Amino acid sequence: MNYCFLAGKYQGTAVQHKKVAKVVLEWEKYAHIHFKEVDDQTATIRITFNARSGAWANPGTTANDVKEGAATMNLGPVKADDEEPTDLEKGYILHEFGHAIGLGHEHQSPFMDGEMKVGRTLSQVYISMLVAQTLR
Repeated sequence: MNYCFLAGKYQGTAVQHKKVAKVVLEWEKYAHIHFKEVDDQTATIRITFNARSGAWANPGTTANDVKEGAATMNLGPVKADDEEPTDLEKGYILHEFGHAIGLGHEHQSPFMDGEMKVGRTLSQVYISMLVAQTLR
């Protein structure tokens, strides 16, 4: 699945881009999916870093309905101040890419008792999101 960083005011920095590229590889270990950064501004996942807009992503194929050149994901909480992503930033990136591949919220899984759990592995997050999605 292709992703790009949208050019413009909220395109982010090289540091933010590297954080995303590094963290998103975690999904490939568990979800039989490959993410590729491209320069094409029509990529399926089009990322911005607007801090005022928080973190969000269009779920699954709904991104196809977003007009060309508009963001389908925002990672506002991912900062440009440190080369290594914090655990919180990793969580935002993994969570929003989970939505981008069509998964629901992990706390909606019956395994989570309606709570968000801190310090879980990606495999635990993925399984919870997958179960939540299948129960919709």
